[in-house]
Amino acid sequence: MTRPVAPAWAAYHSGYHAGTGRRAGQVRRVHIAAPPDATRRRSTGPSAFCGVAAWPVTNSTPVLVSPRGPLPPGLTWCPKCLGIAAERLGVLDELARIVTAHLPDKTAHTEGRTP
Repeated sequence: MTRPVAPAWAAYHSGYHAGTGRRAGQVRRVHIAAPPDATRRRSTGPSAFCGVAAWPVTNSTPVLVSPRGPLPPGLTWCPKCLGIAAERLGVLDELARIVTAHLPDKTAHTEGRTP
C-alpha cells in the first residue's frame, strides 16, 4: 500500500470524518509536515515535527492548508511544530526575541539568581 505523502514543509490538520463530514472535536492544531529525513517515524510514513500522522487514518485524511493563509476556524498552530520548524529554518532566535518581548519585565532579579 502506498500512502500519499504530504509535501515537505506543508501545513495540515486532521481531516473530516468520512461518515459525518465533520471534523472531530479533538482536532485543534495545524501541524507542519516535516521533510522525510527529519522525523523518526520513517517506517510508518510521513509525520509532523511533533509526530502527528500526515497520512490517512481511520475515517479521516489529512487536509493540507496554506501555511501563509488564514487558519481554518477553531484551529491554532501546533507549538511543538512551530518551535522545531523555527530551529530548522534558523529563525529560532528571532522567534525567541518576539516571544520574550511579550513577557513581563522581571529586571528586579539579578542575573544568576532564581526568583
